[in-house]
Amino acid sequence: MRLKTVDAVRAMAIVLVVLGHALIYANSGRFLMGFIYSFHMSLLFVLSGFVAAASWKRSDVEPDLGFAVRKIARSARRLLVPYAICGAVVVPFVNAFLTHRYAESFLNGWRNAFMLNKFLWYLPCCFFLVCIFVAVSLAARHGSALRRWVVVGAAFGMVVALRLLLPGVDYIRSVMSYFLPFFAGVWLWSRRDVVLEPSPWLVAVTSVVFVVLATTYASLPEMPLMVKGIVKPLAGIAALFPMMAVVRRLRGALADGVANLGRITLFLYCFDFCATPITVWYILPHGVASSCAVAFGVVTLGVFLKLAFEYAILPEIKRVAS
Repeated sequence: MRLKTVDAVRAMAIVLVVLGHALIYANSGRFLMGFIYSFHMSLLFVLSGFVAAASWKRSDVEPDLGFAVRKIARSARRLLVPYAICGAVVVPFVNAFLTHRYAESFLNGWRNAFMLNKFLWYLPCCFFLVCIFVAVSLAARHGSALRRWVVVGAAFGMVVALRLLLPGVDYIRSVMSYFLPFFAGVWLWSRRDVVLEPSPWLVAVTSVVFVVLATTYASLPEMPLMVKGIVKPLAGIAALFPMMAVVRRLRGALADGVANLGRITLFLYCFDFCATPITVWYILPHGVASSCAVAFGVVTLGVFLKLAFEYAILPEIKRVAS
């Protein structure tokens, strides 16, 4: 069973991802860009951890090694398949289209997508975190809560050790950076009543914390990396509660529409890497307003293409195949 409010918050986060990319490509709205980048990816990882814990806890099957393998295989299909397809085709194509140096651009596109992890990094990072979560849950499934979090701490220590041993591997850096928000989401599932129905005082406090952290991050672009590593996860966690309060006020068709948008987050994330830079290259937006228009257009086109594929193209493919 899906949670509409979680999907709705996820929709808000992916729209901010697209807007952040539009601002970067258009080189405009520095403060707004910094404000968005202070929390939007951390928020997505909080939601990913929340959903991963929900999927694990709600299963009627007793967790064992086979159950864990099925969970990992399902995550691989959802995360690594689109990562491989987009990294092999979409990113190199866009790189070649924008530079007009086709052979060199395709090689650079593959290098940036797979070796340097500069594009689509959220997908493999989320997959690795899901694998860590499954391993931790399996290892501590019969122990106390204290034992579970000791195992989580040990897993984080291993990630940090790998980061120190292999400092040039960006995949490990991404996992280490978003370990805290992901497992904060896992823990918040055990407090889901508070998350799904936050009290007014909790919304007020977290709103203040979120605004202070995001504003500080946006105002101090030269902030040390260690400080950023603390501010961004905390801002993402704090942002969850005011956003949850906002989406809970949505009603009717609007609520359903926003929730449906959140269900195609992965598609929009991949589509964004193709559509946003090309759109910015053609339109050449100047300022925040035009960048917002680009982001709105990319999201709208992505939703249209997803619906067209699901309700028109895919049924036809299945009919021909049968």
